[in-house]
Amino acid sequence: MRKKHKLLSLIMVFIFAVSFLLPGSQVMAATSSVSTSAASVDDDWVTLKAKVSNLDSATITSYGFYWDSNRRDVVDGDASVREEVGDEGDGLEEGDTFELDIDTADLNDRANYYFKAYIEVDGEEYIGSIKTFTLGGDVPEVTTNAATAIKANAATLNGTIESFGDDNEITEYGFYYGTSSSPTTKKKVGDDSDNIDEGDDFDYDLSGLKADTKYYFKSYARNSEGIAYGSVKNFTTKEGAPVITTTSSVFTIGMNYYLLNGSYQVMDAAPYIKNSRTYLPIRYVGYAMGLTDAQIQWYEATRTVILTKGNTTVVLVIGSPTMFVNGQARMMDVAPEITNSRTCLPIAWVASAFGHTAVWNGSTQQVTLAGVTVPGSGKDEDAELKLSRSSLTLEPGDDGAITGTLGVDIDDVDYEIFGDRVFSVDIDIDGDEFEATIEVDSDADDGDEATITFIVTDEDGNEYEADLDVSVEDDEGELKLNRTSLTMAPGDSRTITGTLDAGRNDIDEVDWDIDGDDVVSVSDLEIDDDTFEVTIEVDEDADDGDEDTITFIVTDEDGDDYEVELEVRVRD
Repeated sequence: MRKKHKLLSLIMVFIFAVSFLLPGSQVMAATSSVSTSAASVDDDWVTLKAKVSNLDSATITSYGFYWDSNRRDVVDGDASVREEVGDEGDGLEEGDTFELDIDTADLNDRANYYFKAYIEVDGEEYIGSIKTFTLGGDVPEVTTNAATAIKANAATLNGTIESFGDDNEITEYGFYYGTSSSPTTKKKVGDDSDNIDEGDDFDYDLSGLKADTKYYFKSYARNSEGIAYGSVKNFTTKEGAPVITTTSSVFTIGMNYYLLNGSYQVMDAAPYIKNSRTYLPIRYVGYAMGLTDAQIQWYEATRTVILTKGNTTVVLVIGSPTMFVNGQARMMDVAPEITNSRTCLPIAWVASAFGHTAVWNGSTQQVTLAGVTVPGSGKDEDAELKLSRSSLTLEPGDDGAITGTLGVDIDDVDYEIFGDRVFSVDIDIDGDEFEATIEVDSDADDGDEATITFIVTDEDGNEYEADLDVSVEDDEGELKLNRTSLTMAPGDSRTITGTLDAGRNDIDEVDWDIDGDDVVSVSDLEIDDDTFEVTIEVDEDADDGDEDTITFIVTDEDGDDYEVELEVRVRD
């Protein structure tokens, strides 16, 4: 045991003492730890992985994994399921990782296996969390397609069954949807009785949706091996029919409050009568007409008031009896004025300009304006955001442009990216159009995809949305090995296959470099169109723990080079 600090509390001493007395317990200390990582599974090998942390300058005397299909044995740390990877001679340090390769030929198909990492430090054992892996067939492959037939309260979700996986049928398929980016409401479309085939599309008609609301959805498909999901996409329902409200305003002479639809509203000045006309402060005249603050403008330099509602614009000048309605002059028998630092307008004349009548009640000293309509939405009926295309496919490092058209002048364009974060967007606005340049990172992978949602704001502050699906397709080709790493014993040999996915060119030449302990050799090269095969052999006198990295350089018929690496580890 390592010597403990003199100030160690009695509580910690007690805990450690109990740990020794309990049968089958694992001794844990705060100064050293190991974390178990997810397993990597392919057709030939399962690789268990772990990382050392908080080593505190101590020396690891042994390390490895507990693993088995019997979870209880792994939990209890039974010696029969413990497999050592290395010992003190390896010099494992804090931050280092270690792995264990297991041949899938030694495992049961479709069985669940459990594993946890361990390290021994000065006689104490520290363990990581328990993780699992399963050998089995492939789940289906399903694609989520863009929603169609989008209305204020309905939309159609779309998907495609790309592959059945390792099965001859799909047992269930459908969609999940909701208003969060992780949709949870399930809508089953069909099952194995539908005879759906690979490549078939399927859809679901949603109804009862909220207007002007963003929804997210993803497709799913299940077979006997498990369930698979498509990417998450989104759509926004259209706005409902504008809600038209009717207001009624009652003003009382000398009172600094008024009645609006039955509720009292306070004013900063009271109505008054002059030359048999009722005057009100400018703001409350506008409110009575159903105007907003943005539609009520005062220009101090010219002492001018401009009121705008729909297709009507009214202009009044302090001291002038001439009122202009849509540019046409109307003579009033009174003029606007400033009283107690407030700009006041004759309410009857302004009401008539907007097509309303102010009703005077002499006995109650009140003016009533009724039947003023206020639209619930300020969006232009002709405004609709349209993109020049709904999808875009680019190669790594390339860019492409799309155009968006609104129909009314655009004030701002924003965007959100859902999916792989390998795309960037640059926006240029010109009137009622914008151009978006989409650029793909140079290190993006073939098959990366995302949905870009453009949020466009018009000059009245109304927002409109449209989606663009973008994907990466690497036409330059990709060199792949059937294995990315090998664990071999001294004197062993193994065959590796490489494939050049160039789409059109065959392999012309294969070369390689070896970097590391130089205990491996490459031989028996065979080239067959776009594939090659080589034999990897480990020297008989190689030591346990030796490692080499083999870099294969493949040249195609056009002289283009491609590279891929193979890690080789020696375990005796």
